Amino acid sequence: MTQIELQCLSIADRYANHVSQSNKLKKLGEEVIEFTEAVLVKSKTEMKEEAGDICFLLLHILSKNMADEEINFESLVLDAAHKMAIRNQ
Repeated sequence: MTQIELQCLSIADRYANHVSQSNKLKKLGEEVIEFTEAVLVKSKTEMKEEAGDICFLLLHILSKNMADEEINFESLVLDAAHKMAIRNQ
């Protein structure tokens, strides 16, 4: 995990550590819907806000299921890009 990811996780642990995984997953679904709505109305401000909420939730969910050294958003995005490139060759 990067230093910024660790800082975000510290905040998540402080305020949402008591929230069950199933409730975090429900909240993630809600945030994806809100992101979709922001895209549909072309609100850049809301798109960025909802994308941040999604990333924040993903980080917290991952941290409860994986070791810190396995979590890095940059690597996740690069892995997804590599997978897409392979699929489209």
